[in-house]
Amino acid sequence: MKKDLNDREKIALAALVVLGRDYLPTAFAMSHPQAKTTSEASLKVMHSRWYASPLCKEFREEVKQGILGVAVADGNDLTTRDGIVSELIKSVKQSNGKEAIGGLQTLAKLQGFDRPEEKKEDERRTYVLRWLSKCRSCELMKLFIKVQEENQ
Repeated sequence: MKKDLNDREKIALAALVVLGRDYLPTAFAMSHPQAKTTSEASLKVMHSRWYASPLCKEFREEVKQGILGVAVADGNDLTTRDGIVSELIKSVKQSNGKEAIGGLQTLAKLQGFDRPEEKKEDERRTYVLRWLSKCRSCELMKLFIKVQEENQ
């Protein structure tokens, strides 16, 4: 098992962090010019395994942390909600698969999109007051009967 990445692989992985996973086949071809197969299916498996390897994952995380450190120095304060949201948006744009889904879910929670929308029309309530009087001649009862007839 490989113990360290060579310089070509590090450069290719750093480029993938910045440019996104769309460039994975090109980055793999640059970092592994001695690939023995020309089959597109085999190459796809090879570059997917390389990208998912623990060494590559660890290096990509180091590069991301370095980029985030520079972003904080540039003024994107990660201690504020706006700073976190802007950095999450950037990282979601650069990631794919489960990483992107997790980032989007976190972003939705931070921005409050995970809560259902409140509609004022749904808040309407109807109250029914029972009339228990036997008197049909008082003014209140006459008004009640009139309103009932208009609603029907």
